[in-house]
Amino acid sequence: MTIRSRKADHIDICLKERVAPDHCYWDDVKLVHNAMPEIDMDDIDMTADVLGRKLAFPMVVTAITGGFPGAKKINSNIAEACAELGIGMGVGSERAGVKGVDPETYSVIKDFDVPLVIGNVGAPQLVKQKSGEPFTDEMVKAAADLIDADYIAVHLNFLQEVIQPEGDHNAPGSGTGSATWLSGTRS
Repeated sequence: MTIRSRKADHIDICLKERVAPDHCYWDDVKLVHNAMPEIDMDDIDMTADVLGRKLAFPMVVTAITGGFPGAKKINSNIAEACAELGIGMGVGSERAGVKGVDPETYSVIKDFDVPLVIGNVGAPQLVKQKSGEPFTDEMVKAAADLIDADYIAVHLNFLQEVIQPEGDHNAPGSGTGSATWLSGTRS
């Protein structure tokens, strides 16, 4: 299975299979109505400084998708919404894009004025795998440049990798990879 088809499978499964948990914990939350709150709604300021970027409210939509043709439209829609709402966005794992698999599905975020942009690489990509060498500092920088990222997130998904036949199964040292943390790459 190619990385492109696996990335497409992630979305296809969400569209066609039951992926909801057995219990929705939001059902445990009870909101109590306060008919006399004694506040002026105009005095409420939801803006927040998140990682040095001003957001309209403290929310980041992150680790979505990329790496197959249908992801461009998904990421474009999400980036447009994030720009309109003034919130942050992170893309899905950029391994595919850095390796030249549908990079435009990630870089489409640059078409929108998203106030906080977060790139994404996996911890398994930071150590040697049977399938190849670890990401270098230059590859992590390429991931940042692909989307003009403010930051790069390193996601931890060993369970997901180990259940995929072509996944990256080597994890020793993945918490201490050679890649440098990038920050403030956009002005």
